[in-house]
Amino acid sequence: MSDEQIACPHCGYEQPAVVYCGRCRVHVLHYGGLKSALARFEAGLGQMRTHVQTAAPTYQPALDSLRSLGDALRGLKGNMERLSRAQREMTTLAEVGRMINSVLTMDKLLDLIMDVVIKAMFAERGLLMLKDAVTGELTVHAARDMTTESQAGTESRLTISTNICSKVASEGKPILATDAQSENQFQGMQSVMAHNLSSLVCVPLKAKSGEVIGVIYVDNRIVAGAFTEDSVELLAGIANQAAIAIENARLYESVQTETKARMSLQRYLSPNVVDDVMKSKEGTLKLGGTKLDCSVLFADICGFTPLSENLDPEQVVRVLNEYFTAMTDIVFRHQGTLDKFIGDAIMAVFGAPVAMPDHASKAVAAAIEMQQEAKRLREKAEQEGLQGFHMRIGVNSGQVVAGNIGSPSRLDYTVVGDTVNVAARLEPLAPADGIVISEATYQQVKDLVKADKLPPVQVKGRTGLVEPYAVFDLLEREPSDTDKKNLRRHDRLEVSLFAIYRDATSSRMYQGSIKNISRGGVQLSTREVFPLGTEVTLSFSLPNGQKLTDVGGKVVHVLKLVDDKGKDYCKLGIEFTRCADADRERIVNAWRASSFRGTAPKPS
Repeated sequence: MSDEQIACPHCGYEQPAVVYCGRCRVHVLHYGGLKSALARFEAGLGQMRTHVQTAAPTYQPALDSLRSLGDALRGLKGNMERLSRAQREMTTLAEVGRMINSVLTMDKLLDLIMDVVIKAMFAERGLLMLKDAVTGELTVHAARDMTTESQAGTESRLTISTNICSKVASEGKPILATDAQSENQFQGMQSVMAHNLSSLVCVPLKAKSGEVIGVIYVDNRIVAGAFTEDSVELLAGIANQAAIAIENARLYESVQTETKARMSLQRYLSPNVVDDVMKSKEGTLKLGGTKLDCSVLFADICGFTPLSENLDPEQVVRVLNEYFTAMTDIVFRHQGTLDKFIGDAIMAVFGAPVAMPDHASKAVAAAIEMQQEAKRLREKAEQEGLQGFHMRIGVNSGQVVAGNIGSPSRLDYTVVGDTVNVAARLEPLAPADGIVISEATYQQVKDLVKADKLPPVQVKGRTGLVEPYAVFDLLEREPSDTDKKNLRRHDRLEVSLFAIYRDATSSRMYQGSIKNISRGGVQLSTREVFPLGTEVTLSFSLPNGQKLTDVGGKVVHVLKLVDDKGKDYCKLGIEFTRCADADRERIVNAWRASSFRGTAPKPS
């Protein structure tokens, strides 16, 4: 305590400096003592400063080391966090791969993928879209909480920006939005604004070939910044696993479908015909009473009975097997169907079960080659000291009924009708090594063959006369003016390119698949139907990855078709009306690159 007397600020009583006044017990400010204490503290602080300044050179390396250790510790902590995150992601991806690669049923697989994505991304909503195999259009195959009801009782609708998904599918690059409502790239997308989307991620599903087969999309309508670049990497990793699983499921389904179709077709077609049918993607054709326009060919060995009497049974079998094998190969080479063997005769059909517009020319070309092969076999037999044989052929064209004919225990696929009967009657009219065709067949091949008209004849089962023609060979001719007009002006490259397009009168974007492309235009498969003359704008990437945007074109051809699921689609022939020379050269370079790789475009 100091001896200094101070007055109480409340009652004025003077007394030594104390904490409380002895008379009124009111707190007394100990100014004197506080001042002395402050002076002592300042003196001590000065001494400490002097000591620190004196000792600083000694401790500075230690301080620097501590600072470096702190920086290293913070870096190590960051690395540990990244390693921990990477380990969690690897564990997640491994678990995803184990789960989805154990499922081969497509619907179950896609639902499982969507469940995994929602859980791993902590997403509010999400969906998975795949490209349509025919048109390239993106269609939703699995979704979680992506629909909304506009009014009670009305049909639910998806609340998603198709522009985002189309962009990702087209460019093959992911899109991330941490605050979509304020980011410039999303300002023009009405659905993003209307549905109040805050955070979103969309990544492509890429097959092993690099082709984009679909997209995975997740979003959050409430929390901005819900997804980061790390989220994109995780979702892209899941998408890679998912794409492999989807390809495996598709392959499994394809094998299952083909196996089932083969088992069905093998009941009434030979294995070779089954292969031809499966290759033509008609494995699911419906049989039983179908009317078709086709050509029927009958081929028979002249005088086979006396010929066989001069040969041993083993020689007869060998000659017939060699003959049937050679003739069957010719029928198949001209895309015909071997209907049946009738003793030493052959019945073949062109245009069934797979329809073809040029069935008559294929049948006649096959007949000519069969006679040439018969001559070779005859000369071979004579060189071996055996008696050769001659063959005659009859061909007729017209409508037949194709289908399964027989009993429940024995069914055969064949064609029946007047066209078949006339073809069978024409064959005996042919001379040895000759070919006789009907008037109906001749009218379809008259510009292709050398033929003479024969006198009209009456055949069994017909009231009127039949006007046959004897065919000698195929004509060698120059292309007609019509043929030249139908030739393509530009070489075309067969492709499968995802395209985004719109017509000139609307801002709505459509999706389609470019099936072939040339310097002058494209063929586009789509679910949308546009009339001839419609102006469209397309954006797509070439096989080498170069992107073409806002290419203008005009619809010059429309072909309406139905896919194997019974859904309507069409092929649009689009001629370029606005395409930069540089873009046309890119198309030509893509064409050349493909031809060098051994996948040259189809000839004009």
